[in-house]
Amino acid sequence: MTLNENRHTAPANVDRVDNQALRRIPTAGVSKEGVGEVLRRSVTNIVEGWLLRVKQNDELSRLALSDAERTGHLPRLVEDISLRLSQSSASQRRNLLSTDRVMNR
Repeated sequence: MTLNENRHTAPANVDRVDNQALRRIPTAGVSKEGVGEVLRRSVTNIVEGWLLRVKQNDELSRLALSDAERTGHLPRLVEDISLRLSQSSASQRRNLLSTDRVMNR
């Protein structure tokens, strides 16, 4: 058998996997959480983890700053990033819906 012939031969279990995928019933009520929402929900953990890593860095830990001074800007930064991601996601969803409407005319 040549390499090209072998490339077109599907494994024996492909039909079984395809059949399982076709029979799969979508789960109702499952919602996906956006990255922006995850960031907002995780801001405390993000700040704590960042502070821990800063304290482990010799160069950064030499600066005479309190924990509040080191982390005071982070909640606002995380909020700004999450807002931008949420706006971007909403814009992408609108674009997808618009494209879908045009394609289905």
